[in-house]
Amino acid sequence: MNSVEFDLSKIDKVASGDHEIDKTKKDIVDRGTLKVNDLIAPDAIENEVNHIKIGNRFLRTVMVTGYPRTAHIGWLNRLYAYGANIDITSHIEPLPSERVIKALNRKIGQYISTQRMDSQKGKMTDIGVDIARNDAEALRDAIAKGKEKLFYQTIYINIAGKTMEELDTITEEIENLGGSIGLTTRHAMFQQQQGFHSVLPIAEDRLNYRRNFDTSSLATCLPIVSAELTMTQGHPILYGLNMINGSLVLFDRFSLNNYNSVTLATSGAGKSYFVKLEAIRYMGLGANIIIIDPQAEYKRLTNALGGQYIKLSASSKDRINPLDLYNAKEEEDGMNFLTQKILDVLSIIEVMIKRALSARERKILLDAIEKTYEKFGITRERKSMMTDDFLEEDVFSLEGSKKRMPILSDLEQTLRQYGGEAIAIADELEPYTSGVLSLFNGETNVDTESNFIAFDIKDMEKELANLAMFICLEFIWNKVKSGDNKKRLIIVDEAWMLMQSKQSSDYVIRVAKTARKFNAGLSIISQQAADFLQNGGQGIIGNTSMQVLLKQSQNDLGAVGDMFGLSQSEKGFLRTASPGEALIFAGGNHTAVKVVSHNFEHILCTTNPNDLEKIKQMLEADQ
Repeated sequence: MNSVEFDLSKIDKVASGDHEIDKTKKDIVDRGTLKVNDLIAPDAIENEVNHIKIGNRFLRTVMVTGYPRTAHIGWLNRLYAYGANIDITSHIEPLPSERVIKALNRKIGQYISTQRMDSQKGKMTDIGVDIARNDAEALRDAIAKGKEKLFYQTIYINIAGKTMEELDTITEEIENLGGSIGLTTRHAMFQQQQGFHSVLPIAEDRLNYRRNFDTSSLATCLPIVSAELTMTQGHPILYGLNMINGSLVLFDRFSLNNYNSVTLATSGAGKSYFVKLEAIRYMGLGANIIIIDPQAEYKRLTNALGGQYIKLSASSKDRINPLDLYNAKEEEDGMNFLTQKILDVLSIIEVMIKRALSARERKILLDAIEKTYEKFGITRERKSMMTDDFLEEDVFSLEGSKKRMPILSDLEQTLRQYGGEAIAIADELEPYTSGVLSLFNGETNVDTESNFIAFDIKDMEKELANLAMFICLEFIWNKVKSGDNKKRLIIVDEAWMLMQSKQSSDYVIRVAKTARKFNAGLSIISQQAADFLQNGGQGIIGNTSMQVLLKQSQNDLGAVGDMFGLSQSEKGFLRTASPGEALIFAGGNHTAVKVVSHNFEHILCTTNPNDLEKIKQMLEADQ
């Protein structure tokens, strides 16, 4: 952006925006007739020193009076994408190249004269004069060669608020934002009415606060992005309507840097509704959906879509074996598949016994887990997991089925054979092998081949909720690593439960870091935002490219605002948002969104008691 600034009004009369205001006389017959503009116009306009009031809205026009010396394409994106009720208007007027070159030559002559006079007096010329001369000469040469043209530009920002307090708050945020990107702004004092006219779409600049720009500099000021989330890359799905400008909010999360998301909201704000809609729409595009459901909210949806609903409880026949092992097609972080599994089982045991093991206890348990696998013929060789079916023995063989896996009882027996400290660990493990908590002591008997699967742990004993979610996630993740690299969404609802122990929290972060490698996206949902963030949630959010914030409780709003760098107006939006209204961050942009759904989708996703009663009555009427 060049530093040469001059006024050509004395050289040539150019289009300056000084259009005549229409003063056409009205026919006397039309006097007293009600017109359309009479219906939409406000009752009065109050013109104050630094704002005007139109109807019940307060408006203020801010002029951009200074620009940074250098700029890059998109440097104003943060201003254009600001999510508040503002209008940004730019007036651009072309200038004749011949007259510009003459003016530049005159300005260059002044700079040369100043430098010569300083040299004769033995003075050092101001560095600003040297820079201005170099800029002027470079601009003159570029214009003469047809590489550049010169323009006048003005930028006005019109800010609206429901109250004076809101107007002042947004004005302060805009001024701070402008200062951070090198803009200097000031209020149009005693000219607010002219400022309001200047931002209307009537192409009239009544403030006429201009600055000259060459073509390259002007191009950097054009809006490259706005407060929109409309991306056509990949296979986008519809999330809702932009509450700022009414545009469609649609994008493909699988085209972002990673495929993970986090959704935070207070109870009843619509977080599960939002996630269900997303799951339905991605399933329609061929993605596999796997859900950990602590509240049994996904049963109706799963059954309606022909999915598999797995219920884990003491009274259920469904079982998941924590020691079950799958042969991953690709190693995670270069670690041997059995080594990684042994470490995962160690973490699960620590959650079971509700304490961290000492260094010696960890060594004993790690060795015991590996010895247990060896008893079943499973070693660090991948082929050891499978049986061998021989055809014409000693000639060739074919890989058979997966071997029988050890269970928790087998690990307990191995520990007791070690004696000493290992027996104490076995005693702590015993309630999970032969006591009332033994529902995880058995071979896996659930089929997970469906493209829509939900694990229901609602009826799980309260003290086992965190453990059950951990075991389910570990089981799902091992299946994903051994799968066919299909596109998958792994949804973990009420994830704050997983953050209650370091072992399960660390595991969620590990999955978030490596999910993209296996073409999977992790969707984390939590209503205890403050607890989620304090217990390691920052690490998960740092590995997500999509964040969804719905209405927040007053207790959580401070922590959420600090974590996401929300403005005061954005915090106010989250404080008062209605169900289904959200701030969505994705791909470097964010905006306010109203979630929309089809009637059929609404029937599948709603948990509102009134809606459920209506659905029940409809079903009964059909029968």
